[in-house]
Amino acid sequence: MAAPTLPKELAGKRIAVLGVGREGASTVRWLVRHGAIPAVCDRMNQQELGKTYGELSKLGVAEWRLGADYLESLTDFDVLFRTPLLPTTDPRLEQARKAGGTVTSQTKLFFALCPAPIVGITGTKGKGTTAGLIHSMLEADGRRSFLGGNIGKPMLEFLDDLTAASVVVLELSSFQLEDLEQSPHVAVVTNLTADHLDRHESVEEYRAAKRSIVAFQGADDLAILNEDDRGAKALAEFAGGPVAWFSTRRPVSTGAFLDGDRLSMKLGQEEGPVCAAEELIIPGPHNLANALAAAAAAAALDVPRAAMRTALREYRGLPYHLEFIGEHGGVRYFNDSYATNQTATIPAIESFEAPLVLILGGQGKGLEYGDLARKILERNVRGIVTIPPEGKQIEAAITAAAKAVGRPVPEIRPASGKEEIVPLATDLARPGDVVLLSPAATSFGWFESYTKRGEFFTGQVNALGEA
Repeated sequence: MAAPTLPKELAGKRIAVLGVGREGASTVRWLVRHGAIPAVCDRMNQQELGKTYGELSKLGVAEWRLGADYLESLTDFDVLFRTPLLPTTDPRLEQARKAGGTVTSQTKLFFALCPAPIVGITGTKGKGTTAGLIHSMLEADGRRSFLGGNIGKPMLEFLDDLTAASVVVLELSSFQLEDLEQSPHVAVVTNLTADHLDRHESVEEYRAAKRSIVAFQGADDLAILNEDDRGAKALAEFAGGPVAWFSTRRPVSTGAFLDGDRLSMKLGQEEGPVCAAEELIIPGPHNLANALAAAAAAAALDVPRAAMRTALREYRGLPYHLEFIGEHGGVRYFNDSYATNQTATIPAIESFEAPLVLILGGQGKGLEYGDLARKILERNVRGIVTIPPEGKQIEAAITAAAKAVGRPVPEIRPASGKEEIVPLATDLARPGDVVLLSPAATSFGWFESYTKRGEFFTGQVNALGEA
């Protein structure tokens, strides 16, 4: 199989990659493999880039624009690959466009070159679990499935390995979708509420960014939307092709739904029960919705219900997505570091009947915590460990909500350093309790990413067994 050649729109062009995190570095590697040596622009300096600087330099990258002004004077480039965290409306990108430059992304390049059908999953919460389940169902059917986007590998890392017989499953964020001009063959929207208001100017801008996952579909494509979620349902208006549904509340005309205590299907060649709800290993009612969404997507790709059932019985979840870490002293520890907003944390809390010790906080996104505070007061929460700076905002929201309804505030212990997180939570917990890291905020500050936060938490919990 011949590797894809450099597209003609990139051949002979002056190319810059803006930001060389996980995705940006993979973009540089792909471009070099296909004969283009891009310039690299990044806010970090050479020392901060560390191994990345050394690796990319060895590949041939010789032009570096580093530091706080890395986005200045981009008008001498023909093509710019933006990092997902860089808004498409940034004035410096606008200047580059006015000078004749093209602003693109790894996602746009992948969609343009991918020879295989793409399943794209987005949503405010649940998209990672849903993507993982779809991938597992395809593999259970013996299909050659590739998992990427925000989870798995950066998508360009496996582009050269794809054939028309492959299937690509991508978890897609609003940052990746906002300037996309091509929709996946199967698009899944798990739900749609407010998020990333530190990056998007408004809720409407955030929702508009998500629309491209369905807007460019055609008659042979399929959008699968959450019947139970108003934000997801609204995308039906923008769908360019047919729509199917999933629901935990009622039967749907086309799609997947909860029929009593069984997951059932009515789509394509697949009609009837898939499995009992109790057969799922991953906890929580929200994961029933994710399982239904995955089953609908799998059915659209002609995966039989038997393969769906196998995957649902065996799938243990993604790392840092409500992941069971272990039990120590009669206390169970769960790692939900991926939950970076209250919309993700609330269903995590709802997944447990046992008394909870919560670990909340981190860096804020400009979001409110009123719903989270009310949910905490409704549930059996024994205590809370908070991480600054957002921990103070969460504590204030809980205190205000408690005052409004005349209920006591659970014991709250602020952590003054990351090494205190698990010891404080363990001290609050009693045998039979659950300690749940589900921060409702980003990791930045004490941790580089949600994965680093998750790794640290898992390490601290595992160390409890060594004490």
